[in-house]
Amino acid sequence: MKEMAEFHGHKVFFERKSRLKHIYLRIDSEGSIVVKSSHLSASSCHRILNEKKTWIFRQLAKAKERPEHDLGRTIRIFGELKQLNETTLAKYIRRFVQIDKERIRKYYFSFYKEMSMEYIPKRVDYFSRQMNLYPSEIRFRRMKRRWGSCSSRGAITFNTLLMQLSKEKIDYVIVHELAHLKHMNHSAEFHKLVEMILPDSKNIHLKLRDENILA
Repeated sequence: MKEMAEFHGHKVFFERKSRLKHIYLRIDSEGSIVVKSSHLSASSCHRILNEKKTWIFRQLAKAKERPEHDLGRTIRIFGELKQLNETTLAKYIRRFVQIDKERIRKYYFSFYKEMSMEYIPKRVDYFSRQMNLYPSEIRFRRMKRRWGSCSSRGAITFNTLLMQLSKEKIDYVIVHELAHLKHMNHSAEFHKLVEMILPDSKNIHLKLRDENILA
């Protein structure tokens, strides 16, 4: 279920999903505010928006400063916006004289998946050797709410859209998920392990929270 309202001139989307355990607040790529929860009323959502007003305005300001993403002409790779003709993805899109946005997005997603399968396993191996932690399996899929996950059986799944992020943030997600092989929680021991490998992990984590997926 989705409802729409306004908050200081910005569109707000309220989404109720029964399976959610927490409240999620983000700014999407079009500058709209999205609130997701399993139980909140519209009035409660507005109260949360007012409580988070400073954060929201800061994120909206950051979104305006980012270079505009032009689907079909630009692509975000390793934290930088590049012209599409600098990548092999352009070859696929040029095959069609007319192409709709949804099909273009599918090509983007396929491109990111191929890139993920090439890049991420090498970084996993690099950090696995440092941490002496090895996943039973590495999986790749596009996810809407997570950059990565680790199962109780030791299989790690990475969001293929990680390729949009800087290499520093990708490394953080990899180390974060590898650490879950030893600590299936976010305890002090877990964070200590992550910081031992990435001393600046707290700052990277804060920067990662501000990320929006462009495609």
